[in-house]
Amino acid sequence: MEAEADKCEGCSFTEESTLEYITAVWAEYMGHWACVLCAEAVGAERNITVAEALDQHGKFAREAPRAPGKAAEVLAIAVPRLLRRCLDSPPA
Repeated sequence: MEAEADKCEGCSFTEESTLEYITAVWAEYMGHWACVLCAEAVGAERNITVAEALDQHGKFAREAPRAPGKAAEVLAIAVPRLLRRCLDSPPA
């Protein structure tokens, strides 16, 4: 399987994936590419549509600090919050 790089529309991270995986993500997120972290954040949203969740997450990602050296710090803060949120939510 050949890997292709694609830039996430939410956080702008570039992620390598197979064409089959990219196609599946595009289908699930209505033609938008989301990296694994953004897809998890969008998937964790409740009571709103996928389109609304993508819009909200994209807005959050665009407003996040972009100063050099800050990206890793922001990610280190966001991942535990995401995990706590997932663990606190009832099983589907």
